[in-house]
Amino acid sequence: EPTKDPSSVSELVPDRNNLTHLLALARDPNARTPDLTKAFLQDPVVTLELIRTYQFASGRTAGAPLQDLKDVIVLLGPALIQDLCEQLLERQQFNNPNTVKWLTAARKRCVKAGNIAYKLADTLRGSNPEEARIAAMLKELGDLELICKHPEAYVGHAEQLSRVKLVYQMAKEHGFHPDASAVSFLKRMQCPQNLLELIDPEASPSAAEKTKLRMICRAASEVVELDSQENLEKLSPTKTLSSRSALRVLQIPPNQYAELFEEFTSIIDHVNKQEALAPAPEPSPARDELESTPQQEETSSETEVQHPNHLLDDLNEIVEAELAPSANDKLENVEPLVDEVERPTLIMAPKLQIDKPMPRFNTVAIDSMIANSAAIIATQKDPMDTISSVMESMITQSPFSRAALVLVNFETMEAQVLEGRGIGFENGGVSIIDDSNSSFLSREVQIYSFAKQGKHKTLFGSMTYAMGPVGMNDSQTLLLYADCGPNEVLPFASRRMFRQLLTMLQKHCGGVLDDDNEKFAQQEESQ
Repeated sequence: EPTKDPSSVSELVPDRNNLTHLLALARDPNARTPDLTKAFLQDPVVTLELIRTYQFASGRTAGAPLQDLKDVIVLLGPALIQDLCEQLLERQQFNNPNTVKWLTAARKRCVKAGNIAYKLADTLRGSNPEEARIAAMLKELGDLELICKHPEAYVGHAEQLSRVKLVYQMAKEHGFHPDASAVSFLKRMQCPQNLLELIDPEASPSAAEKTKLRMICRAASEVVELDSQENLEKLSPTKTLSSRSALRVLQIPPNQYAELFEEFTSIIDHVNKQEALAPAPEPSPARDELESTPQQEETSSETEVQHPNHLLDDLNEIVEAELAPSANDKLENVEPLVDEVERPTLIMAPKLQIDKPMPRFNTVAIDSMIANSAAIIATQKDPMDTISSVMESMITQSPFSRAALVLVNFETMEAQVLEGRGIGFENGGVSIIDDSNSSFLSREVQIYSFAKQGKHKTLFGSMTYAMGPVGMNDSQTLLLYADCGPNEVLPFASRRMFRQLLTMLQKHCGGVLDDDNEKFAQQEESQ
């Protein structure tokens, strides 16, 4: 292992954790092909190397068509896959945590694009969703190549600049644009021609269906690009898409697009959580041992390799040296350690138990909840009681987990929680607004579904929320606030629901601050 981080590497850097998991699957005689396929699709570098190995081993000409990784895995067999993983494990790695962080972000950008393209192709009845997934994933390889060639420059700019400025600065300094460099790199790697047709903007599609799949890949790139710019709201179903948008060219019906947009947010949120759950980038002692003794696996006995408790021979030798005063203790401790190797990988991360999973609502459930709230608004006469009842239904019948009624005073710059539902709210609590650009000082509806910047963070610790005025006058605003928790995004169902509920409340009790200030002041004191 080098003592300092390399200034660049000659080859793309794969994910070592995913490679370790792939190596374990390749050695397991009971491993299923879908599990191997899913693991390969977690890393675009490994996927590309698998395709190249298949073309070389099968004697196919460079650029021969390829549509499904499952067929490739079956034809290669576990022995060749194991050799491929061992070769990739020998590649030079970056040690700088910041470089590893941006490498992971670039790798996950590819995974997001692939999953979104698959969902689009499957929903729009594309001829081959798997082909669209692989092409969209490889289309985003430009950032990975750029980080490997100029890690210091990329990390330095990425920590300070926005995504748009980062791409411009790297193109200005190094003449390197991610999209163009990805196409050039794939041509040098002799990528299959049918995939290049979907990636290269200058290539001529061989069929009409290829034109549609190419537009799907462009749409997937558009989604992940706006996500990296923290501007995914631009594609919201409530917004008008740009005339140059690939999603608009696909002419998706409004109802279907609303469902697709919610799927996009779910995919992005799922992959982002996998990033947060990934193990530390520093190589563990087991990986150091693996690098320093590459011949150890070849000399181990065949029985140990095939036994499910000996997926990693070198790791077990270290464990057996530290543990087990008896044979029984040894057997009890080895099994959990094999799980510990697999659990931090990208494949095992979704098995993490979540205390309160966010419900997914269909159109019928949304309309039912809004109808119930409309009935509450129609029957309640007192504005404060009406808002309180609607907030209660928001918590119990919608994706929202927290809601609050907040009174903001523009003169004193104070925000007082008149009534709260959910964890984290203290009725009557007053917070000082020390930022003149705070969303609480706005008189418009504020919805941040994917906000990551500190300036969007609310007084309640959440960066994703929905907030809008129920009533206002010159010096005060009465805000309805709701979110799905500090670390959750807002699904499309909650955004649509919030806008409709806010509109109904504004019509019913929008004069609560203007028509009866004295009564409202008394209610505020009683709260």
